[in-house]
Amino acid sequence: MVTVGAGSAGAVVANRLSENSDFQVLLLEAGGDETRFTDTPAFSLSLIGTEIDWNYTVDSSSKYCLGARGKTCIYPRGKILGGSSAMNGMTYVRGNKRDYDEWAEMGNYGWSFEDVLPYFKKSEDNRNLTFPKDKRFHSTNGELTVFRYI
Repeated sequence: MVTVGAGSAGAVVANRLSENSDFQVLLLEAGGDETRFTDTPAFSLSLIGTEIDWNYTVDSSSKYCLGARGKTCIYPRGKILGGSSAMNGMTYVRGNKRDYDEWAEMGNYGWSFEDVLPYFKKSEDNRNLTFPKDKRFHSTNGELTVFRYI
């Protein structure tokens, strides 16, 4: 089994696959090891545009990024162990329920929010004081530790 990308999701997937002794697992990451800067969320903005950033941008528009150079938004994505979490202040974001439901409506069966929610919960080790009490949406048993710094 090959897992491409050693970000939050890729690391959890590779770890879960490695639990099966019938599998040999290779985790590939284009970037290198984390540094003291990538391990400190306060430094996350200083990592944008560096060698650990894929340096993606989005198309220019007359509707967004109007104050940006060329009206083009930067789209920081991490090329490093830890993936984009190493660059985005370790922000944990699942995505928007409506997006998942729209993907399912477009024919991507199994991708509705209700379909993917059990997998979010299975991976999540939520250590916030209030969220884990909501058992419908959160879990404390997964491999991906989530907690609030502030």
